[in-house]
Amino acid sequence: MTQGPYPIEILTTSQMARADSLAIARGVPSMTLMENAAAAITRTTNQILQKSSGRRVLVLCGPGNNGGDGYVAARLLRNSRIKVKVAALTPRESLRGDALAAAAAWDGAVEPAETCSFDGTDLVVDALFGAGLARDIDGPAADLIARLNKWRRESGQHVVAVDMPSGIDGTTGAVRGVAVEADATVTFFRLKSGHLLLPGRLHCGALTCANIGIRAGVLADIAPDIFVNAPGFWLEALPFPKIEGHKYSRGHALVVCGGASFTGAARLAAAAALRAGAGLVTLASPRDAMAINAGALTSVMLREADDAAALARLLPEHMPDAAILQVDFATEALASAGLETLAHMLRVQPELHGIVLAENGSELAAVRAMKGGAKDYLALARITRDSLLTAVSEARDRQRAAVSVAYALLTPANDLPGIKVPGYGIVKEISTTNFSSVFLARSERLRRNVVLKVMNRGSSPRELDDAERFQREYEIISSIAHRAIAEIYDFGALPNHQYLAMEYIPCGDLRDRLRNPLSVDESFYYLRCIAEALRVIHVFGILHRDLKPANVMLREDNSPVLIDFGLARRSLDDAGTTGAGQVLGSPYYISPEQSQGHRVDARTDLYSLGVMFYEMLTGERPYTGRSAIAIMAQHASAAVPRLPPNLAHQQALVDRLMAKNVDERYASADELLADLGPLVAAVA
Repeated sequence: MTQGPYPIEILTTSQMARADSLAIARGVPSMTLMENAAAAITRTTNQILQKSSGRRVLVLCGPGNNGGDGYVAARLLRNSRIKVKVAALTPRESLRGDALAAAAAWDGAVEPAETCSFDGTDLVVDALFGAGLARDIDGPAADLIARLNKWRRESGQHVVAVDMPSGIDGTTGAVRGVAVEADATVTFFRLKSGHLLLPGRLHCGALTCANIGIRAGVLADIAPDIFVNAPGFWLEALPFPKIEGHKYSRGHALVVCGGASFTGAARLAAAAALRAGAGLVTLASPRDAMAINAGALTSVMLREADDAAALARLLPEHMPDAAILQVDFATEALASAGLETLAHMLRVQPELHGIVLAENGSELAAVRAMKGGAKDYLALARITRDSLLTAVSEARDRQRAAVSVAYALLTPANDLPGIKVPGYGIVKEISTTNFSSVFLARSERLRRNVVLKVMNRGSSPRELDDAERFQREYEIISSIAHRAIAEIYDFGALPNHQYLAMEYIPCGDLRDRLRNPLSVDESFYYLRCIAEALRVIHVFGILHRDLKPANVMLREDNSPVLIDFGLARRSLDDAGTTGAGQVLGSPYYISPEQSQGHRVDARTDLYSLGVMFYEMLTGERPYTGRSAIAIMAQHASAAVPRLPPNLAHQQALVDRLMAKNVDERYASADELLADLGPLVAAVA
């Protein structure tokens, strides 16, 4: 499971090495990175010891920088009144660089790791080999790891791994000869692929990903292409039923079954078709398998079909969108019979999406099936529920454009707004302001629901300014590709309107979530996530300028998404101030400098985030009044309100976020994230 916010980018070991190099090149001392890494190790170790009442720690140090982390952690643990022993694989004098400096700063004894004893130890820190291990472990080091694993299993005590359990390949997750079995692993900056791939994941225990001072901006140079799997990456690809839909508008799949001894794959395919969202599923079954299929299927229609001709006669009656056929390629006779069945079906319905489940097939069989008209080919020996779902979903997607046309015919004309945008069927109005109207709409091209924002076009100075702001919103959002920023799909102009189509996020916004109390942990979760989203837009030189709970949507995995960039500006624009007489932004969340028309920068968004954080903690806005002017005056001059006594330990954070003087606030989202501490991902 996962707990709390964590970076979604996953790095290989070579990418992580480049991140270290870039951070150092940009002014972060390498020893600072090592000290910060050791501090994170110390925090995790102390947390485990507090739960077990242990006080005795053995730190195993290796020959590289991972061992250097271990020496620094040993020193920090001793400073926190923990009894620490250090054992090393390599004599200190043979170390190099930062590892040598770290070892020299440890003034305690160092015993040979090969002969060290685990007796009387409450916890072992594994700082032998890190994620960059490039060889199999053998010899004394392998014997040491075997002894460590045996001690852990027999004693029930804990092992904390530094960066990666020693012996796990940081990129592939493979075991390099032998590997430490850890209860917790502390890694740095970003997770590595070896943390999540098997068998490495089984060796890591609970994962902590610590911020050690590497700025996220280095990712632009690294360009990671692996990410933590989360619903936000694939949820929209699933064919969700629409509220106005019915079984006849959701596609019809026909599954062709083999004889009485070969019904399993067909029944699995029929169930997959239903699970994928097909409104109707028919199973064509030989007579000898009818009883078996009838007893096993409850939501699938069953029709008898003993030969290709009988199967072809079913097609005019049911006209399925897709057909799944099991074809045995073991002999030419069986293969020919199966492919002839497919040919019969295609003669009746040329647009049929035929999916072949191949038994005893090969690459040549796949080529033969595709030449015979199949749209997809799945080897029966490797078939999974997911691969069937994907194949059936792709077949069903072909019908979704036709469904949207049917929906338009079913919807009463007086229920639709007067605005018409080609390529979009408006489902309902979401909101209307003086600036624009927002609709839930169906995109015929994307075959999915979208948010359609429409603005009237005019020639007055105010309307031209609104049009420029609308164009800027498109340019800003389309320049960023990040799951914390709503994705934009389309922008266009009609004679009387401009429109913008963007990602539809159906789970509501933070304003709705704030109607129920948030815990402190939940408040910090949203604070961190929104700060990360601000970090992203600020890296692109963009200021939001209208950050408020209503502009923070929530995905199904509860991760926030920033929307509504109508007031956003690039921080390097000349127009960095608000014009005289203009007040842009929400009075409840506006910064002092923005309300007074002064120049704004990233700290303006952080002030608004501080106001939201106060509201998340207390359930109340910090300032209220009888008018917008009265509220903005409080933002400009009133003291930051005090938190209740049970939240007083968060006051310093709120004070810094909401400081009236911009120079007293956090300088950047990066600085805020670093101050909030490590981002944690606990993977069970």
